[in-house]
Amino acid sequence: MPNKILAVRNIPRESLGFIAQFLRERNIAYDIIDADDSTVYPDLSSYLAVIVFGGPDSVNDKTPKMIKELEFVGKCVEQKVPYLGICLGMQLLVAAAGGTVYKIENNVKEVGVCDENNEFYEIELTLAGRYDILFESVDSLNMSNQNADPFAIKLKIFQMHGETAELLSTMQCLATGKHCKNQIIKVSENAYGIQGHFEVDEETFNLWIAEDEKLKLLDVAAMKVQFEKVKQEYSNNARMIFGNWLKIAGH
Repeated sequence: MPNKILAVRNIPRESLGFIAQFLRERNIAYDIIDADDSTVYPDLSSYLAVIVFGGPDSVNDKTPKMIKELEFVGKCVEQKVPYLGICLGMQLLVAAAGGTVYKIENNVKEVGVCDENNEFYEIELTLAGRYDILFESVDSLNMSNQNADPFAIKLKIFQMHGETAELLSTMQCLATGKHCKNQIIKVSENAYGIQGHFEVDEETFNLWIAEDEKLKLLDVAAMKVQFEKVKQEYSNNARMIFGNWLKIAGH
């Protein structure tokens, strides 16, 4: 049985962040390929699981890159290869399985650590999410819950997207957001998608704010202060979610 993970990047700065750290801790090997118009995807039988990261593309683009990548993600689902899609990787999963992806209404784009009201971006687990193995041990995390509902389970998350996905009835929504409903989804027993970025560690954050044009439009100094306040919570959330996903993937 293969013991290696395939990571697909859609833009070079989309680093593996916390995921690379956790894979090294567990001595799990991984290959990284960069998706483009000429990418030849490897044989899935060589890999334990697949992670597809985000990027500036839209799944609705009719480019050779997107056409090939949609076909590849469809094969992952068809062959029941454990799959984790992040941002664009989630949208690819939904589209490959028959759902739709579209721009968020009213031109709302979730970008950065906090929204326009300086409230930290958070996702809230649905009932299905609370009972899914992806969130096993979620109760042990130090949750911040400012709502009146004492039973709400929320996780802070870095956001970077302007599109969202509409799910089929056969898909599950495991977590919702204030501006974008379908934040974490499950398409099949071992195929998951995360709209935001739990993988963002400090190195990734600094790289993105230096290079990404959308982030440069924000108050970068304020965002650095915001990040300092939540970076440990980001780390805790990432460790739980990616650790649980590795269990789902069979490791």
